[in-house]
Amino acid sequence: MGLVFVVVFIRMIGPEGYGRYAVIMALLMAIGGFSSGWLNQSVLRYYSKYEFDPGLLHVLFFGVRIALTVGIFVLLLSLIFLKPVGFEVSFFSITLLVLILISIILFRFYTTLEQTRLHPKGVVKLTSIQAVLSLIIPLVLMWVFKVDFKLLLLGIGIAFLLPSLPYLYEHYKKLALIKEKDTSSHKKILMRFIDFGYPLSLRMAVSLFIPFVDRFFINQFLGDTHTGLYSGFSDLVLRSYSILLFPVTLAVHPRLMSLWNERKKSKARKMLINALKLQTGTFLLLLTACLLFQPFLFKVFTILIPELQNEYYKLLIPLLLAGYLWQISLLIHKPLEMEEKPMLMLLGSVLALVITVVGNLVYLPKYGVLATAYTSITAGAFYCVFSLYLSRKSWRRNRLPSTEFPF
Repeated sequence: MGLVFVVVFIRMIGPEGYGRYAVIMALLMAIGGFSSGWLNQSVLRYYSKYEFDPGLLHVLFFGVRIALTVGIFVLLLSLIFLKPVGFEVSFFSITLLVLILISIILFRFYTTLEQTRLHPKGVVKLTSIQAVLSLIIPLVLMWVFKVDFKLLLLGIGIAFLLPSLPYLYEHYKKLALIKEKDTSSHKKILMRFIDFGYPLSLRMAVSLFIPFVDRFFINQFLGDTHTGLYSGFSDLVLRSYSILLFPVTLAVHPRLMSLWNERKKSKARKMLINALKLQTGTFLLLLTACLLFQPFLFKVFTILIPELQNEYYKLLIPLLLAGYLWQISLLIHKPLEMEEKPMLMLLGSVLALVITVVGNLVYLPKYGVLATAYTSITAGAFYCVFSLYLSRKSWRRNRLPSTEFPF
């Protein structure tokens, strides 16, 4: 459905409109990651530990309110980034952005909760409904009113919000049945969530800020059209790739944390290694297919996005490699996450962001969008190597057998 979304809307609103949409959504995703990432990551890390604590619902509900408040505040401060890309700042546009941000935060939270509870059907249900609504609602809005990227944004916001409302209502009902109010125990859980999660929130925000930086600099140096074409092409390549690889990460994460919390560290390491092997094997198969059939595949992409220029032919392999590196980094840094070393993960993400900014500033004006793709590869490779190096001690301290040592 994500592939259909890209093709349909880049044709409807054009590369220029899609470029503006891509910049704004990248910024909102980064803000959402910053404001709610701490809560989602803490839920993944500690839910199995506090699952039967009666105060957990209070902690989660209060955490959502914190995330929403912080997110709206940061969004208002971030409006300065939207003026250079031609987004008119008005009461309507600010209200629109706030709606989308709230929807993203709620959707991510309840998807994470279903993932943590090991309810794969719930995750599939939520994401499937959201994907279908993301296509249908914007189409209806543009059919009723006019073709405008702002209506695409509005439709996306509604599509994120609607699947979350039943979960929010159920959460509130359960909370109302609990007579016990906030206690020192609840505060202790919340503070543990914050202490563990906020460095991860910063790391997630920095990681999600990298796609925004890419699109922002392309917009500033090359204009809306190239921003839309690069965003659309990379979305097609990476979403095709993520269909195969992201479910592995989605399934492995909560099981890893559950095994680690149960002190079954050997099983957790074995699962992580198998996931790394599976993702790498899948990537090599896809890379081989792309190398063999690159002209044919690019012809298919030009049919889907007719405005694609010849220079984008050289982007296919770099985008595939960048997608693999960033996807596998979610598994490579797991030892640091399980050992509760989020500051090291944050440091790696900040350095990767610096590489992204410098690479785009120096090489984008000279080499065009190809420079952005190779900068993404460089930043992703750095983060993977950085995480591998720092996590080696954790693996060795836990006496992973040398035959299974992944590095």
